[in-house]
Amino acid sequence: MKFSTKQLQAIESGKIRRNQLIKAAVKFAQADLSMDYPHSYIYSLGGLGKTYNVTKSVKGMDVPFRVVSGKQSDWGFALELAMIYHFKPKGLAFRIIIDDCDSILKPSMINTTKNMLEGEKKLVYTQHVQKHLLDTPQKEEAIKALSKSVGFEVPCDEFIFIFTSNYKLPTSNEALKAEEAGPSNKNQRIIDLNAIRTRCKTKDIIFSDNTEHWGWLADAMLNDNSVSHLISKEETKELLIWIWNNWSRLSGRCLRTMNQMAEIMATEEDYLDTWESDYIDHTKSISYAGL
Repeated sequence: MKFSTKQLQAIESGKIRRNQLIKAAVKFAQADLSMDYPHSYIYSLGGLGKTYNVTKSVKGMDVPFRVVSGKQSDWGFALELAMIYHFKPKGLAFRIIIDDCDSILKPSMINTTKNMLEGEKKLVYTQHVQKHLLDTPQKEEAIKALSKSVGFEVPCDEFIFIFTSNYKLPTSNEALKAEEAGPSNKNQRIIDLNAIRTRCKTKDIIFSDNTEHWGWLADAMLNDNSVSHLISKEETKELLIWIWNNWSRLSGRCLRTMNQMAEIMATEEDYLDTWESDYIDHTKSISYAGL
């Protein structure tokens, strides 16, 4: 089974885009606290390996780090940072890779996030801490050490934050237009999110079309061990061509889905039927020209 010329061109385009991410991940991982802007923010569509590549880059530096979910509650996020700060070696930069930023970018948390990155450089939790939530000696010790009259504060001046997100932050031009348009919740939201962008080095990975998106996935699957080792290169090509031909109806276009499909291919004789039933949205019409 062979790729068409158009598919080979798409893979090359995808490779270029993936290299942009890898270079950004390495550069951002090498930031240090002496920089005016040591923090960074990487945006792309979901499921493309942003956090994987950043984590891989940081691991290669042999420096302390932790991957933290940005989808947890305000309390969960604040507690996790408190634990990291309390038990980490003091005076040493510690990288916090925040995987998805949904919760910490919501309106109730946005000013706290700004304050973590610039200004006081601390996370201020202003709610009473319920004792039953401190269910381990380590949690109790960390919160006791950082406690205030109400809540607690976590110094962030030794943290280097690396955000990986499926949400593109507004540009300064968009924020300026929002300011000129006058007060509204929508415009204030744009201004607040742009404030996060201006506190970080940013890299936006934006595909020019669907072929580039497919090419990214194909390059990762063929060249970066990002697909199940249970199938051969030829089988991987078959999977990718099937994805190409059914792109408009796919229910998922990410590496996790590709891995699931590869495992089905390796273990089921009627894998095509399973792909059809599990990963095709039958309410959408098929494009016989593929992508």
